Amino acid sequence: MASDRSRITNLVSHFCTQPTWSEARKFLLTHPELLSDEVISQMETVARGDSESSAIASLRQHLQLLRRCRQIGVDRAFAELSKPVLKPTPQGPDTITGLWLGLMNCESPQETFRFIRSHPDILSDRADQIADALFHDAARHGPEISQRVALFRRIVTRCRQTGVDRTELEMTKG
Repeated sequence: MASDRSRITNLVSHFCTQPTWSEARKFLLTHPELLSDEVISQMETVARGDSESSAIASLRQHLQLLRRCRQIGVDRAFAELSKPVLKPTPQGPDTITGLWLGLMNCESPQETFRFIRSHPDILSDRADQIADALFHDAARHGPEISQRVALFRRIVTRCRQTGVDRTELEMTKG
């Protein structure tokens, strides 16, 4: 029993730390047991924890993806991830709004942190105020976008609190 939990934990950890969604899809296809009731149940137990760490946020995002895979199939669920979350605005990528929209389209933790490092203005007080206005009604776009917005807001908030390097370490190493 303990070895099963350990095996599942290891499998989930490897799945959640794949550098891109494309690689996560390949990993899932080689480990279809990730879609089993046992794995989903163990992930749900961990995800229910009170922690708001980036690692738990990533686990929740991957759990949601696995649920979606079970609903509509692996190919369709991953195809949804490649769709732009929000349409680019005419302001362009150099504005704070453009930065938020660019960040929201990152496909992996590594890409997310590269983006944040390349665009440190996303961590400013002004960017936080703009995000409040930009995403205040994210829920009307559906639960996927609302949850994605919440995830990226938590990542940026954590980066502001502890720094980008530490947040990335927390998120990618658990």
